[in-house]
Amino acid sequence: MKDRVLLTPAEIAEVTKGYWVGNTDNLKIKSITNGIINNNIIDSLWIVRNPKNWGEKVPNTLNNIPRMIEKGASSIIVETKDKNHIEKYNTIPFLLVNNTRKALYCLAEASSRKAQAIKKVQITGTEGKTSFKYFLSALTNKQIDTFFQKTSANMQVPILLSLANIKSLTELTVIEISCPAKGLGKSRSELVNPDIAIITNVNPSHLNSHGGLDELVSDKAESVMGLKSNGFCLVNRDGENFDALVSKIRQFRHDINIKTYGIHSEADSYVVNCEFKNLGWNITASINGKHVTYRVNKVQEHIPGASVGVLLSVDLLGLDVETAARDFSMLEEWFESSGEINRIKMDEKNDFLFYDQHFSITEVALKSSLNDVNRINVKGKKIAVISGEYNCDKYTKEVHLRIGGYINESDIDCLYTVGEYIDISLSMLTNKSIHKGHFADIRQCTEKVLSIIEPNDLLLVKGMTKLNFKYLANSIYKRYGIK
Repeated sequence: MKDRVLLTPAEIAEVTKGYWVGNTDNLKIKSITNGIINNNIIDSLWIVRNPKNWGEKVPNTLNNIPRMIEKGASSIIVETKDKNHIEKYNTIPFLLVNNTRKALYCLAEASSRKAQAIKKVQITGTEGKTSFKYFLSALTNKQIDTFFQKTSANMQVPILLSLANIKSLTELTVIEISCPAKGLGKSRSELVNPDIAIITNVNPSHLNSHGGLDELVSDKAESVMGLKSNGFCLVNRDGENFDALVSKIRQFRHDINIKTYGIHSEADSYVVNCEFKNLGWNITASINGKHVTYRVNKVQEHIPGASVGVLLSVDLLGLDVETAARDFSMLEEWFESSGEINRIKMDEKNDFLFYDQHFSITEVALKSSLNDVNRINVKGKKIAVISGEYNCDKYTKEVHLRIGGYINESDIDCLYTVGEYIDISLSMLTNKSIHKGHFADIRQCTEKVLSIIEPNDLLLVKGMTKLNFKYLANSIYKRYGIK
């Protein structure tokens, strides 16, 4: 029973205003999923989707019912208008509802409400959400049963699924949310109703969706609106917009405790000392007055400050900080959206470093990745493959002019570019000889890059998801027999 979702079949029918067709006496629901075929759906409640209620780009999954059953779904949610499609299936129960999209919202809301005794941590920010979530969840899970989604999962439907999937045995759930526009931070945080709300940073990314920097700060600050009374809000003290963010948080909520973390010595928890060595960080920190020393085997420049925020969260949850600090060095798994560095063996004697950041790009994230590359010493050349930032709208020119400046400050030897807008950045280069080629298609770029990699090189790949930079990453892994 402990590995099942919080809501019982009877509660699921009640909150969705639906009714079961079929026997639910022995029904096991270990997860709730929204109809993606390749998910692990054994003992799951699988939700049929359609374009009318889920969005015009969402395929209708009604015809996948046989496959759902074959892959192990224990039950399925279908809209009442489609009840004739289930008449020939009698091996599992079906829940009939008016609208499956609304049903998922009701399940999430009811699960969150039922989980009042379970600690909930909510994470948002312009960058660093997923890595913070992973670190915190992996460390706390060694001390108490922690539930979290192993993807970025921060838009509306993934948030709903995260809440709906809280398990009976869960003692802590960690949920990542995005706040891309006014009102979304408020509504999503009220749905989560966290004990701790974390804002990793507020940088000038995706300004087009917010309308400007002031609006961006306000939209992120809204994420405290659902925080429990006397709950904790953790804010990164190192952010350029720290003062504005804290001021706005205070406007929204005066009854919460704001705690700060980061490199800054005035933070409540801060880095005392850190050293980058052997593709990782050796860190000494003060966590609410507790002195800890630990190792994190990740290269990203934000790791020292973020790790302190993670340990502060551990402390506020009443868990053992010293144990969590020691466990940092044992964390090996990494999420695609956070990037990873791999030593790729070319043969028995030779290798090169591949800094795989193919998942996405923003101005701030690219700047950070280039700083990471600067910090790493290699005997060979440093190669970067990047795209422009496609989500800037009226800020496109100024963003790409700044990107050109970041490239100038880097020690990249060979630069390859893909897609639109990056020509603005290239116009800023002081050493134009480092630019070795521009490509409209990632496949053409891949052929060139694979042909010039030599032993002891370092390759950084960072670009827009829509340009399929994953193709380049996968081609490298395939050539050298990795993954």
